Order: sequence, then C-alpha cells, then structure tokens
Amino acid sequence: MDGFSLLFSPIKIGTMVVKNRIVMAPMTSGYSSADGHVTQALMDFYLARANGGVGLITCESCYVEGRGKGFVGHLSLDDDKYIPGLTRLTESVKSTGAKIFLQLIHCGRQTTPTLCGQQPLAPSPIPCPVLKEMPHEASITEIEHIIESFVKAARRAKKAGFDGVEVHAAHGYLINQFLSPYSNKRTDTYGGDLFARSKILLEIISGIKQEMGADYPVSCRLSADEFVQGGLALVETKTVAGWLQNIGLDAISVSGGVYESAHKIIPPMDVEPGSLVHLAAGIKEAATIPVFAVAGINDPFFADRILMEGKADMVALGRALLADPHWPMKAQKGDSHRIRPCLYCNHCRNRALRPKINCAVNYETGRETELLTQPESIRPRNVMVIGGGISGLEAACISAKRGHHVSLYEQTGQLGGNLLLAGVPPRRTRMLQAIDFLKNEIGILGVDVILNAQVSHQMIKEQNPDVVFLATGAKPVLPDIPGIDGPNVHLATKILSGEADVGKYVVVLGGGLVGLETADYLRERGKAVIVVEKLPEIGNDPKVEAIFQKFLMGRLTKTDEPILIMTSTEVKHIGPDHVKIKNASGEKILPGIDSVVVATGFKAYTPIEPDDLAPDCEVHVIGDAVKPQTLFEAVHSAAQIAFTI
Repeated sequence: MDGFSLLFSPIKIGTMVVKNRIVMAPMTSGYSSADGHVTQALMDFYLARANGGVGLITCESCYVEGRGKGFVGHLSLDDDKYIPGLTRLTESVKSTGAKIFLQLIHCGRQTTPTLCGQQPLAPSPIPCPVLKEMPHEASITEIEHIIESFVKAARRAKKAGFDGVEVHAAHGYLINQFLSPYSNKRTDTYGGDLFARSKILLEIISGIKQEMGADYPVSCRLSADEFVQGGLALVETKTVAGWLQNIGLDAISVSGGVYESAHKIIPPMDVEPGSLVHLAAGIKEAATIPVFAVAGINDPFFADRILMEGKADMVALGRALLADPHWPMKAQKGDSHRIRPCLYCNHCRNRALRPKINCAVNYETGRETELLTQPESIRPRNVMVIGGGISGLEAACISAKRGHHVSLYEQTGQLGGNLLLAGVPPRRTRMLQAIDFLKNEIGILGVDVILNAQVSHQMIKEQNPDVVFLATGAKPVLPDIPGIDGPNVHLATKILSGEADVGKYVVVLGGGLVGLETADYLRERGKAVIVVEKLPEIGNDPKVEAIFQKFLMGRLTKTDEPILIMTSTEVKHIGPDHVKIKNASGEKILPGIDSVVVATGFKAYTPIEPDDLAPDCEVHVIGDAVKPQTLFEAVHSAAQIAFTI
C-alpha cells in the first residue's frame, strides 16, 4: 500500500463488518429491463466494481411502488417477482467478499406520468421546478401505504440476500420532499415543524427495523443541505440525524442538493474535490454511527485524509468507479498512479443523449458483458498509430493491452493533440488528466513513441505494419470574411496554446464551446471581450452537459465583468482596428477592436489517404480525423476498433 492509514481498514455497520472504508455510491444505471428486472448487464456492471476491491456497494435506487418510478431502466422491488433476479445479483457480488446494500426510493414529484403511469404524488401540490409536473397531495392513507411499501421492499431485499438497505431521503425525492419546508406545506401530522416533517422517515426506519430485527443494517441517505432558498440546511439535518440514530439507524450517507441544485448532487469539474465533505463532518457532530462522505472524491490520498481528519467514517465513490472500477485495488496495491481518473465532465449523467450510464474516458463501462469475451489477441500484430491525440493514445493503449506490438507517431513534440488546449481555459485543467493517464499507461505497456515525426506513405511502407490507425485529428476552419487574414486575427487554438497574444479589446468570432471557453480564458486575463455568434443562441449544444454549460454561462455573464454576447449577428468585415457586423438592426461598426479570435469550428485533417496504403494493410481512421468529435466520441470510437483487431 501507499501508506494509507484508514482507507483499507475494516469498519462495522451495525453488526456487519466491511473490509475497507470504500463505498460504491448508488447511481441509477439504466441497465435494468424496462419493467425493472435485473439484467446480465446490470449484474456484470456491479461485479466489475466488486472485483475491483470496493468494500460496500450501495446498489442503485429501487422503487418501492409503481408511482415511485422515476427513470427509464429503473430497478423495481414492488413485487416478489423481482426477488430471483436480485438474488443472482447479490450472490455474484458477495462471492468477491464485498457487501451490498439496496437503496429504496420513491421519487414523489420528481417523475412524470410517462414514467410512473399516473399523476405523481407529493406531500403538497407543488410541482418540481425542474420537471414541472403538478403532483397529487398524498392522503394519510396513501402515506401509510408508502411506509408499508418501504417495509415490504426491505423484506424482499433481505430475502434476495442484500446485506442491508438504504432509504433514499435525499436529492428532492419523496422522503426529502416531506422533510423540507421548501416542498412540504402540510398542516397535519406530516407537516409543520421539523419533527412532523420527519415523521414519515422515522416511521419508515422504525418499520424496517421492527420487521427485520435490530441486527439488519439500515442506512439513510440525506441531503444535509438542499442549497435552495427556504430548503433544508445542516442545522436541521443534524437534528434529524440524531433522531434517526436514536431509533436504531446504522449509518448515514451524507449528500446535498435537489434537482434545482443538481450541481451540488453531481458537481462538475468547476467545483473543488470534496465539495460536500463539510456536510458529512457536520452530521458526525450529531451522530456516532458511521457517516459516509461523497462528491468529487477521486484521489485515494485525499479519501484517506478525509477519514484521518475525522470528517467521515467511509468515503463513497460514484463517477470515480465508472472511470476505473479497480480504483480500490490499484490504490491498495500501491498503483494509485495507474487509476484512470474521473474528469468530472458529467458525460455519465447526460441522459438527454443516453439513458444508460457510461463514461467518457472508459469505454468498458456498461460493456462488461460484451468485453468478457475479448481476451488478448491470439494473433499479435504490428500496429502503427499515427497521431498522439486522445484517440491515438486510446487506440495504442488498448492495442498494447491486447498483446500487439504498437508504435505511435506524433508530428509535434508532445502527446495530447487538441485535448491539451481543452485543459487551458479556466477550471478545465482536469481534462489534462486523461492525457497523463494514457501517457503513463502506454509507457508501462511498452508502446514505442516517436515524437516530431512527419509520417509519409514511404515511411508506412518501410515499417510494413499489419494495422494502421490514422488519428491525425482536426484543424480549425477559417470563415470567408474580408480581413480574416489580417495580422490582428488569430485562431482560438493559437491563443490557448500561447503561440499568439491579443490586445485589450477582443472580438471572439463563434459562440460554440471553443469560442465561449476562449472568451472565458481571455476575460480572466483582463481582456474586454465581445462574442459574436451567427445563430440565435450560444452554447446550445446537447452534447455539452447541462451543469457544465450553466457554470460556464454564469462566469461569462458575471455582473461585475460581463462578456458582451451578440447573437443572430454576422461579421461582414474585419479591419485593423474595427469589426463590421450585421444583425436585425442593420450594419454597424464595432470600433476600437485590437484583436479578433476565430473559433468557428474544425474540420477533419487526413494528410494520409487510407486508399493509398498497401491493400494488405488494415487501416482505421479514428477520432477527429473522421469528423470533429467530443471527448467521449473520440475515446469510444478508438476503443471500439482497438478491441477488434
């Protein structure tokens, strides 16, 4: 081990002993069947994390009655018919020595009739500000039925072999809705003061304990602070934690936020690691049972320090285990440097694009079943990778892992390609960790790296590879605007790389992600920036995760130093000290402009034509060399092919 003091020490939750202090946090995967049954993909997803060394898995949320369903591919436990599939899951996980809890949930108002089949239910008829569905106010009879549903689901979970259950009372779901004055306006016994608002949770925990016995472990997940005006704050949840301990609760998983403050639930890379650890530390002041800390805990040394400082008793990893299911094992063996880092890009939560959870930097997440049948290649081959960007690095890494001899050629003096520039704008340095990880891996795997290499058809012919990956990337596009070739006009890539500089007053041409991040970069350096975009909106890209967009737009529109954004506007001419624009108001001159930065997109760069190579050479064009791509697309397109050669 790398000298960890507490991370790999055992801990008791109630009467149950967990082998280390690492919890897999519950994350709705979408891998269950449409009607809520366990699938082979779901089992293999959890087995991979159990084999990776995690001490306790908190299996994703499982709805306790049909009206509580909140997701596509949401696990169910509202009937005995689900027990056999869940039993197979627990047997699989427990065979590794890991413990497994099942999280029980009712989504309340945070669902839709399309998902739950009827009008959502809530403590009060107040719509979720995000989903905007008007809920039905739960009657006393319905509340009693919900409590009974949680108890019945816990009974089924125990029968299925789960070591314990966790009651989800966080993130704005039904129990949280009752706890919070933000969403609970009742005047009966389930509303009013804090104790009355906590009544449903206390009755659920008491009911489960009475049904299962004192020795069956039960945990509860709390949003210790909702981070909304009028919502729960730590001072109240500390009191609730004390009540829960007094009625026999065995552990508390401390999170924060509701749907309106989703950036607290799943913080992006803009947020410092461990952003909710202070809430766990606060709950520990009120309770002596084990407390789990969560949110942005990606580094094992940081995790160990949280435990050593007494801020929590266990650390819960979510996205970190999507990026690398073997995070615990690598840390324990002294291979922390080989942990594939989570970038907190939040691609995994972008359900607008993909209902099933996956990871931008780990192709294998969600493909555990498929890749179980992908052993090392039975026919080692000579593989030539041309281009050292993220696609080329990923192709080289997987090819080498599968037993091929790999040579990687990069025309510049460093590896990383355009992703090196993606890590330059404010709060984006974590992007560089993906490059550092792959550089380290290909070094360990023995990939031959040749820098400053101008690869030609003749060189390829001389090397005589069996397989060629063309990962030559993309180049910026220059729009056809008079004056675009002036000395005061620079590509955004040149600004971010430090090869060019600008004056005080700058126009950024292009309101896509690169343009906005470059504008943010320049603003932080004291420049006065105007962003000009031809389309009616800026940054409206479904491939860019919503929380990240929110943070970026918030910085760009700061009231003390805002960036002027002009949409539905075209640049007609660029002069030495001005820019001529046209929009609905007509044509106008922007005077006193020192520099223009161009960020109007990229186009594929393919200096080597695949058809010109030897017919017996297997050629694959990957990454931006096919078309400009996101990080996810670049990594996954390369990995998909590399697993087949």
